[in-house]
Amino acid sequence: MPVHAALVEWEGKGILLAAPGDTGKSTCCRRLQPPWRVLGDEETLVIRDHDGSYLAHPFPTWSDIYERGLKKSWDVQRSVPLSAIFFLEKSEKIEVAPSGRGQAAMQGNRLAREKVTRSWWGEDPEEVTQFNGTIFGNACELIQQVQSYILRTNLTGRFWEAMENIIVGIDEASPVIGVKGERGSCHVVAGNVK
Repeated sequence: MPVHAALVEWEGKGILLAAPGDTGKSTCCRRLQPPWRVLGDEETLVIRDHDGSYLAHPFPTWSDIYERGLKKSWDVQRSVPLSAIFFLEKSEKIEVAPSGRGQAAMQGNRLAREKVTRSWWGEDPEEVTQFNGTIFGNACELIQQVQSYILRTNLTGRFWEAMENIIVGIDEASPVIGVKGERGSCHVVAGNVK
Protein backbone atom coordinates (compact mmCIF):
# COMPACT_ATOMS: atom_id res chain seq x y z
CA MET A 1 0.00 0.00 0.00
CA PRO A 2 1.57 3.34 -0.96
CA VAL A 3 1.04 6.05 1.64
CA HIS A 4 1.55 9.81 1.66
CA ALA A 5 4.26 9.70 4.32
CA ALA A 6 7.93 10.35 4.83
CA LEU A 7 10.02 7.33 5.81
CA VAL A 8 12.73 7.89 8.39
CA GLU A 9 14.96 5.44 10.21
CA TRP A 10 16.16 5.44 13.81
CA GLU A 11 18.33 2.61 15.14
CA GLY A 12 17.15 0.25 12.38
CA LYS A 13 13.47 1.02 12.93
CA GLY A 14 11.30 2.46 10.16
CA ILE A 15 9.08 5.34 11.20
CA LEU A 16 6.41 7.00 9.06
CA LEU A 17 5.79 10.74 9.32
CA ALA A 18 2.35 10.77 7.76
CA ALA A 19 0.42 13.84 6.68
CA PRO A 20 -1.28 15.47 3.72
CA GLY A 21 0.72 17.93 1.62
CA ASP A 22 1.95 21.18 3.19
CA THR A 23 1.73 19.79 6.71
CA GLY A 24 5.47 19.57 7.34
CA LYS A 25 6.81 16.15 6.27
CA SER A 26 9.71 17.54 4.23
CA THR A 27 10.42 20.27 6.78
CA CYS A 28 10.58 17.69 9.57
CA CYS A 29 12.88 15.52 7.46
CA ARG A 30 15.28 18.43 6.86
CA ARG A 31 15.41 19.14 10.60
CA LEU A 32 16.12 15.61 11.85
CA GLN A 33 19.49 15.15 13.55
CA PRO A 34 21.77 12.09 13.44
CA PRO A 35 21.43 9.22 14.11
CA TRP A 36 18.09 9.74 12.33
CA ARG A 37 18.21 9.01 8.58
CA VAL A 38 15.73 10.22 5.99
CA LEU A 39 14.97 7.52 3.42
CA GLY A 40 12.18 9.41 1.59
CA ASP A 41 10.16 12.52 2.34
CA GLU A 42 6.96 12.11 0.32
CA GLU A 43 5.76 8.59 -0.39
CA THR A 44 6.37 5.18 1.18
CA LEU A 45 5.37 1.72 0.03
CA VAL A 46 4.27 -0.44 2.97
CA ILE A 47 4.15 -4.19 2.42
CA ARG A 48 3.38 -7.15 4.64
CA ASP A 49 6.22 -9.60 5.06
CA HIS A 50 5.76 -13.39 4.97
CA ASP A 51 5.66 -13.44 8.79
CA GLY A 52 2.90 -10.80 9.02
CA SER A 53 5.12 -7.88 10.00
CA TYR A 54 5.37 -4.74 7.87
CA LEU A 55 8.27 -3.41 5.85
CA ALA A 56 8.55 0.11 4.46
CA HIS A 57 10.27 1.10 1.20
CA PRO A 58 11.02 4.71 0.30
CA PHE A 59 9.52 5.95 -2.97
CA PRO A 60 10.78 8.89 -5.03
CA THR A 61 9.61 12.42 -4.45
CA TRP A 62 8.13 12.72 -7.93
CA SER A 63 7.88 16.51 -7.77
CA ASP A 64 11.67 16.69 -7.28
CA ILE A 65 12.16 14.77 -10.51
CA TYR A 66 9.39 16.08 -12.77
CA GLU A 67 8.75 19.60 -11.51
CA ARG A 68 12.15 20.64 -10.18
CA GLY A 69 14.32 18.53 -12.50
CA LEU A 70 16.55 17.40 -9.65
CA LYS A 71 18.92 14.49 -10.21
CA LYS A 72 18.18 12.44 -7.10
CA SER A 73 17.75 8.76 -6.45
CA TRP A 74 16.07 6.62 -3.83
CA ASP A 75 16.99 3.08 -2.84
CA VAL A 76 13.50 1.66 -3.37
CA GLN A 77 14.73 -1.92 -2.97
CA ARG A 78 15.90 -1.25 0.58
CA SER A 79 13.32 -1.73 3.30
CA VAL A 80 13.17 -1.20 7.04
CA PRO A 81 10.83 -2.89 9.52
CA LEU A 82 7.98 -0.50 10.20
CA SER A 83 7.86 0.27 13.93
CA ALA A 84 5.60 3.32 14.31
CA ILE A 85 3.45 5.85 12.50
CA PHE A 86 3.34 9.48 13.57
CA PHE A 87 0.52 11.55 12.10
CA LEU A 88 1.79 15.13 11.90
CA GLU A 89 -0.13 18.17 13.08
CA LYS A 90 1.11 21.76 13.23
CA SER A 91 1.17 23.14 16.76
CA GLU A 92 2.78 25.79 18.96
CA LYS A 93 4.19 23.14 21.28
CA ILE A 94 5.69 19.70 20.77
CA GLU A 95 3.51 16.88 21.96
CA VAL A 96 2.98 13.19 21.23
CA ALA A 97 -0.46 11.77 21.86
CA PRO A 98 -1.81 8.28 21.21
CA SER A 99 -3.94 7.97 18.12
CA GLY A 100 -7.14 5.98 18.44
CA ARG A 101 -7.27 2.95 16.17
CA GLY A 102 -10.37 4.14 14.34
CA GLN A 103 -8.88 7.58 13.79
CA ALA A 104 -5.57 6.06 12.67
CA ALA A 105 -7.29 3.69 10.25
CA MET A 106 -9.24 6.57 8.69
CA GLN A 107 -6.10 8.71 8.38
CA GLY A 108 -4.11 5.80 6.95
CA ASN A 109 -6.91 5.10 4.47
CA ARG A 110 -6.99 8.76 3.37
CA LEU A 111 -3.20 8.96 3.00
CA ALA A 112 -3.13 5.75 0.93
CA ARG A 113 -5.99 6.92 -1.29
CA GLU A 114 -4.15 10.20 -1.94
CA LYS A 115 -1.40 8.20 -3.63
CA VAL A 116 -3.48 5.49 -5.29
CA THR A 117 -6.46 7.38 -6.73
CA ARG A 118 -4.35 9.22 -9.29
CA SER A 119 -4.29 5.98 -11.30
CA TRP A 120 -8.06 5.38 -11.11
CA TRP A 121 -9.20 7.83 -13.79
CA GLY A 122 -11.48 6.05 -16.24
CA GLU A 123 -11.73 2.90 -14.12
CA ASP A 124 -15.01 1.03 -13.75
CA PRO A 125 -16.92 2.51 -10.75
CA GLU A 126 -17.53 -0.98 -9.37
CA GLU A 127 -13.80 -1.74 -9.43
CA VAL A 128 -13.07 1.60 -7.74
CA THR A 129 -15.48 0.64 -4.95
CA GLN A 130 -13.63 -2.65 -4.54
CA PHE A 131 -10.27 -0.83 -4.51
CA ASN A 132 -11.57 1.51 -1.81
CA GLY A 133 -12.63 -1.44 0.32
CA THR A 134 -9.28 -3.13 -0.11
CA ILE A 135 -7.37 0.01 0.83
CA PHE A 136 -9.49 0.50 3.94
CA GLY A 137 -8.99 -3.15 4.92
CA ASN A 138 -5.23 -2.82 4.41
CA ALA A 139 -5.16 0.36 6.52
CA CYS A 140 -7.04 -1.43 9.31
CA GLU A 141 -4.66 -4.39 9.24
CA LEU A 142 -1.66 -2.06 9.32
CA ILE A 143 -3.01 -0.22 12.38
CA GLN A 144 -3.58 -3.60 14.10
CA GLN A 145 0.16 -4.31 13.96
CA VAL A 146 1.87 -0.91 14.05
CA GLN A 147 1.29 1.56 16.85
CA SER A 148 0.33 5.07 15.77
CA TYR A 149 0.59 8.46 17.40
CA ILE A 150 -0.26 12.08 16.75
CA LEU A 151 2.87 14.22 16.65
CA ARG A 152 2.17 17.90 17.19
CA THR A 153 5.20 19.95 16.26
CA ASN A 154 6.46 23.38 15.27
CA LEU A 155 9.36 24.80 13.27
CA THR A 156 11.81 25.19 16.13
CA GLY A 157 11.38 22.38 18.67
CA ARG A 158 13.31 19.13 18.87
CA PHE A 159 10.35 16.90 17.95
CA TRP A 160 12.58 13.89 17.27
CA GLU A 161 13.41 13.68 20.98
CA ALA A 162 9.69 13.29 21.76
CA MET A 163 9.53 10.52 19.13
CA GLU A 164 12.58 8.78 20.61
CA ASN A 165 10.96 8.77 24.05
CA ILE A 166 8.04 6.83 22.57
CA ILE A 167 10.04 4.50 20.33
CA VAL A 168 12.52 3.51 23.03
CA GLY A 169 9.66 1.78 24.84
CA ILE A 170 9.25 -0.88 22.18
CA ASP A 171 8.62 -4.25 23.74
CA GLU A 172 10.02 -6.74 21.22
CA ALA A 173 7.62 -9.45 22.44
CA SER A 174 4.59 -7.31 21.64
CA PRO A 175 3.34 -6.23 18.22
CA VAL A 176 2.53 -2.82 19.70
CA ILE A 177 4.99 -0.16 20.80
CA GLY A 178 4.99 0.32 24.54
CA VAL A 179 1.75 -1.61 25.02
CA LYS A 180 1.27 -5.20 26.14
CA GLY A 181 -1.69 -7.36 25.33
CA GLU A 182 -4.02 -7.98 22.44
CA ARG A 183 -5.51 -5.31 20.22
CA GLY A 184 -9.13 -5.41 19.12
CA SER A 185 -10.39 -5.43 15.57
CA CYS A 186 -9.85 -2.17 13.75
CA HIS A 187 -13.05 -2.77 11.77
CA VAL A 188 -15.03 -2.78 15.02
CA VAL A 189 -13.34 0.37 16.31
CA ALA A 190 -13.73 2.25 13.03
CA GLY A 191 -17.32 1.15 12.54
CA ASN A 192 -18.97 0.08 9.33
CA VAL A 193 -17.44 2.66 7.02
CA LYS A 194 -18.21 2.18 3.34
